[in-house]
Amino acid sequence: MVNKLNENNIIVSNYDSKSFLLDIDGFEGPIDLLLMLARTQKVDLTQISISALALQYIDYIANMVNLEIEVAADYLVMATWLAFLKSKLLIPNNNEEEVDADFLSELLTHRLKRLDAMRKSSRLLFEKKIIGRDVFLRGMPEYVNEITDTVYHNTLFDLIKRYMSINKIDKPKALSFIKLNIITIDDARRNIISLFSLLKKWITFDSILNHADATSDNDLSKKASSFIAILQLAKERKINLRQNKNFDDIFIKTD
Repeated sequence: MVNKLNENNIIVSNYDSKSFLLDIDGFEGPIDLLLMLARTQKVDLTQISISALALQYIDYIANMVNLEIEVAADYLVMATWLAFLKSKLLIPNNNEEEVDADFLSELLTHRLKRLDAMRKSSRLLFEKKIIGRDVFLRGMPEYVNEITDTVYHNTLFDLIKRYMSINKIDKPKALSFIKLNIITIDDARRNIISLFSLLKKWITFDSILNHADATSDNDLSKKASSFIAILQLAKERKINLRQNKNFDDIFIKTD
């Protein structure tokens, strides 16, 4: 936006479609032109409706969807200072020294210059190179995004075949039982009693097992039943048992 003087020394403004244009009693034109006229005392701020200005600003912001935030902020500052200038003119404070309108205008200009300087500084700051994006420190690791893409080489027929193999229903198998030749304690007892003729002297328990029921194919059952049988016979004092130490051979002998 460019402001200039016409042939009658009246400030005019070249503005685009995004400019904030006012249409209120006593003024019609862009808001920045109103500020310049107020500063040069070529417009009476007491005739400007601040409420109408505020409503038009709200409508302007609502309609300008793609308006830059910096431009909207500039216009807001301008409207705020116009309201402040008018309040000073309408409500003078007797307790304070009278503030000159020129001083307020200069103060407004100073504030706007500071705002413009901050905006330019922020833009220059963001235009600088950023570490990790534009420049990299020495020794700084470079992070690489690993993208995994799975490629299947199987055909539709392979997929169906695999699915059928998983869901294949096997024929039920017949349940079979293994019959074990179990030697009872009574059978083991009778076998040991039949060998009393061999027990006139000390003989090991393993030797008894070798002679007892040689037809049995279940050694574990024969050993367990025979062990309980000799304990019963020893309790009945029909045989004697001897073991020199733990886990050593057990010797058996009749009286």
